[in-house]
Parts: sequence; C-alpha cells; structure tokens
Amino acid sequence: MLNILISSIKTGIFLIDEKTHEIVEANNAALTLTGFSREEVIGNICHKFICPSEIGRCPVSDLGQTIDDSECTLLNRYGKEIMIAKSVVPVSLDGQKYLFENFTDITKYKKIENELRTTHQQFLDIINFLPDATFVINSERKIVAWNRAIEKMTGFPKDKMLGKGNYAYAEPFYGKKRPILIDLLFETDIELEKKYDFVHKVGNTYYVEVFIPEMYRGKGAYLWASASKLFDSKGDIVGAIESVRDATDWKRAQQQIQESEEKYRRILENMQDVYYQTDKEGKIILTSPSATSVLGYPDNTEYYGKNVADALYYNPEDRKVFLTAIEKTGKVENYEVTLRKGDGTPITVLTSSHRYYDNTGNYLGIEGLFRDISERKQMEIRLNESENLHRAVFDNTGTIILVVESDNTIVYLSLIHISEPTRPY
Repeated sequence: MLNILISSIKTGIFLIDEKTHEIVEANNAALTLTGFSREEVIGNICHKFICPSEIGRCPVSDLGQTIDDSECTLLNRYGKEIMIAKSVVPVSLDGQKYLFENFTDITKYKKIENELRTTHQQFLDIINFLPDATFVINSERKIVAWNRAIEKMTGFPKDKMLGKGNYAYAEPFYGKKRPILIDLLFETDIELEKKYDFVHKVGNTYYVEVFIPEMYRGKGAYLWASASKLFDSKGDIVGAIESVRDATDWKRAQQQIQESEEKYRRILENMQDVYYQTDKEGKIILTSPSATSVLGYPDNTEYYGKNVADALYYNPEDRKVFLTAIEKTGKVENYEVTLRKGDGTPITVLTSSHRYYDNTGNYLGIEGLFRDISERKQMEIRLNESENLHRAVFDNTGTIILVVESDNTIVYLSLIHISEPTRPY
C-alpha cells in the first residue's frame, strides 16, 4: 500500500532509514530526476544523491532542524545541476523511524525568477538614470524606487526613503506628509487638484504645474510633474510612478519674456511714429497701432501679408530705389518716401530703416520707423513760395536791398546792382 501511494506522487520521494540513512524506497519521479536506476538507489546512503551534508551531520536526524521547502542543488548522475525545493519530515512506520523526503525540480521556476529579478533590476537601473527626479510606489503606496535625480533635487537619500509609506514621498517637497499628485491616481480629490496651477489628464496619466514655496530650503520652485499608473500583465494596478522636473528657470524666462512683450506692446501702442516689419519677400507682417491714424486704415491687418510696394507705396517703383539705398549699408536714415493712405491720397513720410536677421545670421526682412512729415512738407513748399515771391518783389523795386545776419554774413542781395551801374554817392 505504501509503495502504491509513493508511486502515485508526482514529485520525487525518498523514504530513508533515519538511523542508517539508507534509502529504502524511491518513486519513479525521484529516479527520473536523479537519473539513477532503482537498483542504484535502494540501499545506498542518501548523502550520495540529494543531501550534501556529511554523515553524522544530518540536518533533521542529527541536528534537529526542520527542512520545509528548502532550496538546494541536486547533481544527477550525468553531472547536471538541478535546482530543487525539498521538504523532510520524520515519520514512523510499523515502529520503524524514517525520513520522508519530498523534492521538486524548480529549475524552470528559478530561471523565471532570475529573469524577473534581472528585469526588475533593469527597470530600477532605468529609473535610476532618468534625468528627471522620479520615484515609484507599489499598490500599498510604499516607495520602491527613488532615483539619483530626486536624491539630488530633494536632498533625501534613497536608503532613507525606500519602503516608506503614509505619504512619506511628500515630505521632501512640502516638509510634511500629505497627499500629492501620485495619490490622484488612486482616488479623486477635487481639493487636491485645486492646489495645482495647472492640471491635465490624458488616459491614466496626470500632468500638473505647481509652485512649491518650501522647495530648496524656502527658496521655492516651479515644478512640472507627471504621474502614471503601473499595471501587471492581467491589467491590475501594481503601483504608480511620478516624475518631477524643476521648471523654475524656464518659468522665470517665460515671465521675463512676457514682461518684455508687455513692455514692447506698451511702447508700440503709445508711440507716435509708426513701427513696421516686412519679410524678406517684402510682405507686411507688422505695423504699430499708430499706423491706423497715420495711414488712415481702420484695421492695420487689412494690408498684412501684402507686398508693401503695392499696398502702401504711392509709386510702387519707389520701393526699388529704397531697396537700392538700403542695400549699400544695410540701413537708411531720414529717408523720404511718399506712401498711399487708405483713401488713396499721398502722404510723405521720413523713415529710418534697416535689414534684420535671426540669431544665426539669416536675413529676415526690413524693419524701421516712419513719421508723417506731410504738414512739414507743405510748410516748406509755402515757405519757398513766399520766399520766391519776396525775392521777386525785392528784385523789382529798383532799390538795392541787402540783408545781413548778426555775424555780418550776407544772406540776400537784390539783383538791381547787376542791371544798373554803380553811382557815386
């Protein structure tokens, strides 16, 4: 009956005399695993086959130890090492004491275990070398990974963080334990979301932006963070990962850009002269708000994208002359141009313009300022007409008229002295 029972068990079985340590029974699974025949096993000492201990040092019968699913290496008759898990239990049969030894080949499982251990280590190595500060928690929200970047950012070393739960991952950032972004993956918390300046969710990933005044010993920092759930092959949540990036420099640069743009906008909106930009093809891409009153267009964008020669020059051919002048030195100063207003009437402007380039030196177009000098031109014309009239009158009075400035410079002498001989006085 015992032989039938032992033979039916699918794992390896040795029945060993506790006193002599001779094998008195072995099932087929044990013989297959060891590679020995029944005749080679029965009556031999167990130490030769499955136990590395010396005679008199049996862990169970001599040392009183309990062996329960202990792992060890079995060397079969062909010299192949086989990883096994074995259990040894003292039994008594018909008044005789035996050791009932049960062992199972776990080579395949140990290989899988080693592969999993290698994969896990590779995962930890990847996390550790990520440039962003990153930590990982398991399903119990205990920290299982804390990489170098987050050590550097927070000053909290990995060995003091691994294994901790109860919101311990928040303490390096906020100075206290409290729910943070990664906790939103496990439950909805509207009040927690409100503490972030920006919250966006895509699938199982949250993206946030936040200013934390406690960071860097009270200096504060703007942080970008993302957090995602981690799943096993069955789709069950096994943890979560959060990555944090210090965006302080970028944020401050953005603020400086915004302040600069606001300053630039205020200057453009309040300047009396007109600022303009054209691209390298001569198309208008920008004019300041002052162009509305100077050029008489209700909306400046009406001519955006159009060629400046066709849209704004009173005589489009003048544009070629302007470009020729600007190409000589890359700029012009106080250059007079006649433009066309929105109603088609001419307007004389004085412009200072130059070629502009990007940071790598590529030519982008022409920009500059121009101001309306139409009234001044009209005054100059009227002044010239008045001066010519006065000259005509003075020259025909028949009297010599001499105009001398305070420094004795002669600025005008009537023409009468040319047509009449000089008479003595």
